[in-house]
Amino acid sequence: MAYYLESGKNWKVRETDPRAFNAIARQSGITELSAKILINRGIKTAKDVKDFLAPSSKILTEPSLIPDIKKAADRIHKAIKDGELIYVYGDYDVDGITSTTLLFEALGKLKANVRYYVPCRFKDGYGLNKKAIDNFAKEGAKLLVTVDCGIKSFSEVNYAKKKGMDVIITDHHEPAESWPDAYAVIDPKLPHCESKNDYLAGVGVALKLAQELCNDPLEELYDLVALGTVADIAPLLAENRYLAKQGIELLNKNPRLGVTKLAALAGAEKRSINSGVIGFTLSPRLNAGGRMANASVCVELLTTQDEARASEIAKSLEDANRKRKDIGDKMLEEVLDNIEKEVDIDNEKVIFVADKGWHDGIKGIIASRVKERFFRPAFVGTIKQGQVKASARSIPNFSINDALQNCSELLVDFGGHKMA
Repeated sequence: MAYYLESGKNWKVRETDPRAFNAIARQSGITELSAKILINRGIKTAKDVKDFLAPSSKILTEPSLIPDIKKAADRIHKAIKDGELIYVYGDYDVDGITSTTLLFEALGKLKANVRYYVPCRFKDGYGLNKKAIDNFAKEGAKLLVTVDCGIKSFSEVNYAKKKGMDVIITDHHEPAESWPDAYAVIDPKLPHCESKNDYLAGVGVALKLAQELCNDPLEELYDLVALGTVADIAPLLAENRYLAKQGIELLNKNPRLGVTKLAALAGAEKRSINSGVIGFTLSPRLNAGGRMANASVCVELLTTQDEARASEIAKSLEDANRKRKDIGDKMLEEVLDNIEKEVDIDNEKVIFVADKGWHDGIKGIIASRVKERFFRPAFVGTIKQGQVKASARSIPNFSINDALQNCSELLVDFGGHKMA
């Protein structure tokens, strides 16, 4: 059935069982059209509709349902009691930045001796890095906690252990058939996890550990959860939906100084922050730090109370984002030209292109645009020292992670989600 809405577009809604959408419409007090759309999204009961339209704290799950979380919390409490140096090791995207900030602030509340490290995309690459671990050891670190990474860092975890550190992994990426031999591994996607919240972003997993540590819901940190969850395109369902809703309210009522400065430079200081503003205004600028230079300044932006420093960092991110756009536009032209010349677009089911001159920090954005244009899985890579380092974006119903797992013997390394 087609619907003509005020947008002027003729929308066609996939048909479903009339008994189902009539029942949900009646029980939930919504229109039949809304009921159809929700059913097509997998929201099939009146309770599901209520949780989607008016999520409440009742939907939150206990942190202790995630395996190893209590063990990890006990080890961290011991480190705090003994005055051990704790390092939080993050990632350079918005999910990793907010995860780092959240756990750093939570540990600060507990008066921990804590420092953070966000790897440089160009110097360190993704995930745990042995050179960084060497530096942590020299500083006397005894406990290393990862956020938004680590689930496939087998050799790096073993290396850290040899350097005298216990390692706690918190991650939300897909694990392999086994996982590193860390002191504790916290990932809701592990097969033995019974929490049923495997849709959490990395910052959501970090929140669970922080809540267990502090014995507190830490609602004042939900703004970070909203930023990271929306930016990582995690499903805004169930627990994620409530956390994002509450976090967005916090971003509007009591925004961090750095967020205020960043929104002002982006021309969004008078706009109400919602998922769209996060996804298309704030996130690209926060991501620009890691794409063009080093994302550590983004953690500083989210934690500083110094107005001059916040303005300085926000300006640098605004400039980096403009540069990213300029490079991205040129790179997209080159990628599309390469596809036209090298890819049999009528017959190839997956697009794979790579070049020595393409920017390593922007290839994920370009892969997303290629995927949207041709509606098929897309890989865009950079060639360096005889190897291709690529970012991939997929389409619904095709797990890019499973596909890579099936040919893992041909790869140096890989990791991610179903869609990226």
